[in-house]
Amino acid sequence: MPIPDVAGIPSQMIYTLDQLEVGATIGRGANSWVHRGVLKPRSMAVALKHLWGVKAAEYCKREVAALQKLDHPNVVKTLGYCEVSPMEAYLILELSEEGKLSTLALADLPVYQQLIQSLKWCLQTAEGLKYLHSKDMVHLDIKPTNVLRFGDFVKLCDFGTAKHIAEDMFSTKTMRAPLPLIFACTK
Repeated sequence: MPIPDVAGIPSQMIYTLDQLEVGATIGRGANSWVHRGVLKPRSMAVALKHLWGVKAAEYCKREVAALQKLDHPNVVKTLGYCEVSPMEAYLILELSEEGKLSTLALADLPVYQQLIQSLKWCLQTAEGLKYLHSKDMVHLDIKPTNVLRFGDFVKLCDFGTAKHIAEDMFSTKTMRAPLPLIFACTK
């Protein structure tokens, strides 16, 4: 994947810690925690993905550089970042009040409405993926916890493992079958 140009991040997407109000933890990942927060200059409720560890700030900047231009109703908006230190940073994202996709959201609906809503969410997720693919990006970690609800709509989130697709990535010279498939075909 080409490394995004972090120098291309607009200054209005760069914040300081005193411009954020970090609230309660609303999610946890393998390498980060997500907090409810407030982006004070905009008086806006946001999700703050708190990253820490070696090169956390660099990782955060790269993610913002890669995602800043994405604009689709089924992809969570990236609003900016805050570098606390080279080993600690916050990714500032659009906040979902409803949280991750789950069957609890459907529990009170009759079965046929559960099916209809589930299909709508699947189609919206597919639209988000189609958009990402049109931008030469693959998500690589689609699962219910990486799909957030916004009312009747869903949006893809957590692009920590996403990759840009190189133009020649799928040429016949570079495309190879996975080893288990090769071994299965030779038996």
